[in-house]
Amino acid sequence: MLKQPRCSVFFNRSRFFRLPIIFLLLAVLLAVATSYAENDIYPLSPNQQHRTTSNIIAHHSFTPPLLQHYYGESEVPYWKFSGSTVITDSYIRLTTHNAGEIGHFWNREPVDMDAFEIVLGFNVFSSYKATRHFTDGFALWITTNKPERGGPILGHPMSFVGIGILFDDFDNDRKGDNPKILLLHNRNENERDRLYSPEQDFHGEYKGFCNFDYTKLSGSGFATARIRYNKGDLQVFLSGNDEKDEQLCFNLQNIKLSTPENPYYIGLTAQAGSIPCNHDIVFLHLSSLEGAHYDSDIYKPLNEAEELLLDQNSYVSQRNTRREPSPLPQKQQPSQTDTHDNSDNSDNERLKELERELEELRRVHRGL
Repeated sequence: MLKQPRCSVFFNRSRFFRLPIIFLLLAVLLAVATSYAENDIYPLSPNQQHRTTSNIIAHHSFTPPLLQHYYGESEVPYWKFSGSTVITDSYIRLTTHNAGEIGHFWNREPVDMDAFEIVLGFNVFSSYKATRHFTDGFALWITTNKPERGGPILGHPMSFVGIGILFDDFDNDRKGDNPKILLLHNRNENERDRLYSPEQDFHGEYKGFCNFDYTKLSGSGFATARIRYNKGDLQVFLSGNDEKDEQLCFNLQNIKLSTPENPYYIGLTAQAGSIPCNHDIVFLHLSSLEGAHYDSDIYKPLNEAEELLLDQNSYVSQRNTRREPSPLPQKQQPSQTDTHDNSDNSDNERLKELERELEELRRVHRGL
């Protein structure tokens, strides 16, 4: 497997560069870029694949194939994107190969759970070989609002209520301790407009942090973060090897989040400074915690049109999504001789009718 270099750049300048050397370097860079284009597929482990068909909560999650196994549109159900974000079948790319980009990807559905687990698969890389300087980074947010604009905290505005788990690539304070994972927490409206210092790597402002080089990977080619939240207790685990050998990053208490009266939203943001860098999100799996009690149904029911169309896709139909059956119209029993033909025609007509209903739902959805 091709090892993707860190998201970084360093130019070794010399006043004695010669034209053949320059051509050679350009050829190498072109070959590397071509290899990236051919290897932009992240295979999921058997355990990760099993999780997508067992207990993830579909309206708070996404998993590849992102387009093929949903409705075939250029979006992911229950999520919206903006800025530089690009959706492919294999990943969500928040920033691409252009400097100064900001990308957003936000869940449309509020989280009304006080206990859950999120597993995030991600990869940060650049075409540049050198390793001395990093770009800005990306963040996972659980906040009361879904911002429509960018900002200085890895693409997020300074104002928020909730938490941001930051994957900080760039060594702003020149202490040599990046990549770094840290947590920012604004507890309530009184703390919404707290000022942070990204240029100082949030020194003295984060609630917890650890150093973990998520650019050094083995296995499938992406790192994972496991965020476990249970009524104020928050743990973050990290792995660079298919969720194996997970390391505890931090364990915090009194991190109060979602309530039915004040729900939170999950989002992802990323920012690339003067150095181009790719921030790929392979999947986000949210599931309930074993043994936790929930006061309401945590699965979103499907309507009849969505259910029938998704049932045509064996991959999606296996996902753990609560389904409430709707009664179908009673049909007159055909004679024994033409049962097969009439049944096929009736099913085809019903499917076409439901496809029209779903298309109408899509038009309404786009207008929201």
